[in-house]
Formats: sequence, C-alpha cells, structure tokens
Amino acid sequence: MKNIDRRSFVTGVAVSSLPSLGYQSPAYAYVDDSQFTDDSDFPHGCIFARMECQQSISNKLPQDPTIDFWTFRVSEIESTMLPTLVSRVVVWDDVFSARSVVKSAKSILDVIPQYHGFNPLLGANSFAFHLEGVTEIGSMATKVLPEKVCPFGSQRIALIDIESCGVSRYDWPDVLPHLHAHYDLVVGFSHFPGRGPSHLRKLYDGALDNSRTWAALACCNLSFLTSDALLGFDDVLDCDVRHPYLNALLHDLIQTLSTIDFIQAVTGASGAPSFGIGPLPPNESGCKSALEAGERQSHNISSEFSGTDPTLPFAFVASNTNRSRLVSNDERFALWPLRPRTKSGT
Repeated sequence: MKNIDRRSFVTGVAVSSLPSLGYQSPAYAYVDDSQFTDDSDFPHGCIFARMECQQSISNKLPQDPTIDFWTFRVSEIESTMLPTLVSRVVVWDDVFSARSVVKSAKSILDVIPQYHGFNPLLGANSFAFHLEGVTEIGSMATKVLPEKVCPFGSQRIALIDIESCGVSRYDWPDVLPHLHAHYDLVVGFSHFPGRGPSHLRKLYDGALDNSRTWAALACCNLSFLTSDALLGFDDVLDCDVRHPYLNALLHDLIQTLSTIDFIQAVTGASGAPSFGIGPLPPNESGCKSALEAGERQSHNISSEFSGTDPTLPFAFVASNTNRSRLVSNDERFALWPLRPRTKSGT
C-alpha cells in the first residue's frame, strides 16, 4: 500500500476514466442513467465504503468503546496503518456524468481496494451509493453501519478525519449531523499546518482561513487539534515530512480513545469540548529534552490557541499551561483543554 498525499491523490486519480468492473450490485441497481435526460446534468454523489475491523483485542474490556474511523477520499492519514481494532468508513465522492452514472459507481468500487486497502464487496465489509436527486445522503451514510448492538455499557465512537476532503460539493457538515443518532460520540481530529490555527491566515494576509474546519468541528461532540508545532517542529512542514509524525499521534490517540477511562476523563474535563494534543518525547530522550519539549508545546498552546485571535471558536485561558495539561496514562501525548469562546471573547 503506497502513501498518498492530497496533491498526488487528486492529480493522479481520475475515477471517470477507470475501467468498469462489469458487475451489477443491488446497492445502486435503482440508479438508471435514463433518469437524467439532459447531458448538462452532472449530479454529485458518493460511495460510503465500510471495512469491518479485522481483529478482536483479547485485553479489551466489554465496556470499552468501539471506534469507526471516517475519512473522505483525500487525506494525509494513512488509514491502512490504523490499529486493527478500528473499523473504517471511506467517503468517496465525485461529480458524475449523466450518461455514465452506473459505470462510474462501479469504477469507484474498483479503485477503493487500491488506495484504501480493502474491498467493500467482500466479507463483512459493505457500501452504499448516494446520488444527488435520487437518494438522501443521511440514510446512505448510515446504511453501512452494522445493526448489532454494542456490548452493555460500551460506547460507539465515530472518529472523523476533519481535514480529509473530496472533489464534489459534499463535505462533513452534510454527513456528520446524521451520525449522532447512531454513535454515542462523534469525535473530530484535525491538524493545522505551522504553529497553529492562525498561522497560514497570517502568512497569506487572511486569504486562507479555517472556516471549513470550524464548520465540521461544530458538528462534533468532542475534538482533538494538533499542529506542526505541537508535533515538535518550528515551521510549516511538507506533508511528506509531517506524515509519519501525524499518523503516529493519531495511532496513539486511537489506542487511548478505545478505553473507557480516557473517555470519562476527557468528557468530564471542565466542560471542554476541544483539546490541543501533542506527542510527548520518549522516556529515553532524557529529562532535559522532555522538559524542553513540554515547555515548547505549552508556549505554542498559549500563543496560538489562546483568546487573542478573534477568529477562533475556542480559547485556552489557563495561566499555567503545564498544570492545565492532561497526560495520557501511557505518557505518549499531552492534552490542553480548549473551552468555547464566550460572548466577552474569552
């Protein structure tokens, strides 16, 4: 499985030009190209493809949460490398030609194994096809979810790759509101290039903003936000350099998020719906380097995730960041609670 970043993915994949698999599927049997009489019709649509987790964890407690990782087709996250306890849902969107809807849908199913490492037609995997004007996106998004009930006391979590994106008009706010009835928690994970949420906006004099990210996070119950600085770097990274560090942090978050103790800790943390998150240096790195890394992260949180930026929907307001941070039980990462901005701006 090769790593695909946003640029190479978008430029290297043209779904409409891929060959058809040549089979019929009940999931889109009701879609007929003849429904579109005008060649100017270019409906937007998407396939929701779900991979069931492949392995049960022997030391997982009955009350521990179960996790589905949701991502759009283009992402910096290498989802095939996620822990095996996670099920995955890929939202592969496109703009369809009125003359070849069914053929294009089949082509998407053909390419998903190549780029996401699983075949939605095999085993317990599943998929559903949404097409603008024919189906309702919420019912198709939730159609791929299993009907079985989680173990008694176990929470069901949807972990959302907020920065993943597609090529059509569809985005997370079109999907996430429909998931709340099927999950106990909808959790967002988002990365900001450079020092934090405002860095690129400052570099480009406001030409770039995070409105898309804020709209998606507003649909989540809980969110975890990181940046290149919180990952341990001083400037905006190339995605190839960032890739292993970002994926390692997400991997550690998932491992911890799948324990009931962590869920109880973060959902009860002073009413904070969002957290800054950054990896801690390994124990063998020494006390001095660990202290320096912690101080650098705390300074970044204070300066880049604070109430001084009026565009942020949250603010870090603690006076002592080291005392305010939470550390995971395995000491792999630290969290800083970010509270919603009040009308007074803090």
